[in-house]
Amino acid sequence: MSGGHPGRFVRGRRFLQARLSPQGYLGLHLTMGLLFIVLGWWAFAEIAEDFSTGWLATMDRAAMDASRQFMTSGLTRRTRATTALG
Repeated sequence: MSGGHPGRFVRGRRFLQARLSPQGYLGLHLTMGLLFIVLGWWAFAEIAEDFSTGWLATMDRAAMDASRQFMTSGLTRRTRATTALG
């Protein structure tokens, strides 16, 4: 069997051309916007995974443990007052 019907992918080809064409109404803008959203989501997921399972989580725990030795009620009050100031 050879190739099938010649007009088989005409609708799909037209759809892609409209999405990727600068002349199509918002076609290229929406396609690029969707691409950036997907890439941003992927980058965030990679960073979040590294943070929750990798060396970043270890460093965060170490920093938290080190900061606990400086915790006092006076420091907590001053920190809350500073935060309230914005």
